[in-house]
Amino acid sequence: MKHILINIYQRIKNIFSSKYINEDDYYEKMFVKDKEWGSIDINVDEQSRLNEFYLHFSKFKNKSKLSIVDVGAGRGWLGNSFLKFGKVVCIEPVKAVVNHGMKLYPDIKFFSCKPESFVKDNPNLKFDLLLCSEVLEHIIDKDFFVKNLTKMIKRQGFAIISTPRKELYGQWMKKNGLPPQPVEEWLTTSECINLFESNGFSHIFSSNAFDMDIYQIHSFKKV
Repeated sequence: MKHILINIYQRIKNIFSSKYINEDDYYEKMFVKDKEWGSIDINVDEQSRLNEFYLHFSKFKNKSKLSIVDVGAGRGWLGNSFLKFGKVVCIEPVKAVVNHGMKLYPDIKFFSCKPESFVKDNPNLKFDLLLCSEVLEHIIDKDFFVKNLTKMIKRQGFAIISTPRKELYGQWMKKNGLPPQPVEEWLTTSECINLFESNGFSHIFSSNAFDMDIYQIHSFKKV
């Protein structure tokens, strides 16, 4: 396991050791061309999060066929893992990553846009369940981002979110080096919960995942 973790995070660092014109180039390199992050199969990092997403989902009372949206979906691995629970839409702003995801997972409907554009273009389209994994830490205006997530979910609908824990940032940096992605603004557990509660959600359950329990996973219900 230790060797696998080193391999995964060394790949991320190597991607950013090269010079790219913009963030789209980086995410294309990571989610399309890298074998650990661009494969149809999920890696150990993703599997650890998926296990927790399934645990949170198991606590919901309504588990009939659902309408599901995965925001900041990358190549669509998480959305694809929820296909057995309903119809899935994936929203991802990087067009090259969307094109790749459509080839990997043809049963998913992809939109290449940001959440605010999706909401503007599809004001009446609401989902039973929203998934969002490892996106919040890369967003500068988090309140604006979550406000748009709120608009995508039906009343009494659910959201499952994962993001790194700011409480462990120093320890993680000491062990793995500086996080390499362009925007790295982590939230503490309480900051993350408060962010969603201030935007129309009630908190249901929390858990942690992966090495050092670095990821915080929260489920919410829209009120």
